[in-house]
Amino acid sequence: PNLFVDRSGLDTAKELELIENLVKDTPKSESILLYPEGTRSSPAKRKSLAKKNPNMLGLLERWPDLLPPRKGGPLTMLETNTGKDVVFLAHTGFEGSASIIDLIDGSWLYQKIHLHFWRIRFSEIPKDKQNFLFQQWDLMQRHVIQMQNDQLTSSQ
Repeated sequence: PNLFVDRSGLDTAKELELIENLVKDTPKSESILLYPEGTRSSPAKRKSLAKKNPNMLGLLERWPDLLPPRKGGPLTMLETNTGKDVVFLAHTGFEGSASIIDLIDGSWLYQKIHLHFWRIRFSEIPKDKQNFLFQQWDLMQRHVIQMQNDQLTSSQ
């Protein structure tokens, strides 16, 4: 099963119910992949988000290389989760590919892509899911900075 969430926010309750059902219906032997930022990051998107949602300024400053996660989907998944570990992915190298056209036009051909995965066992997921999510985003920001620094060091 799969689900493409309507990001418009026109019927958030319905979308969260669909996510909850997806989590409940996914067999134990399968995983779910979620893109909690909702879109690819770019300076223009960060600026637009800050303008539309001034309450996000603190999070945008906290995570200068990331978009804040859209909390509804991840928190619904974490609350509905009955036993699956959670894996996070931080990456660098896709900068400049903020649109689908950027991804297919070859402009980032030969770009070095760096990935860092980490796993949190189900038994280690705390009750405060929002704080947990934000702690993981803090860690993701640190991993992105480290990968950027490593890339600078290796190119010198």
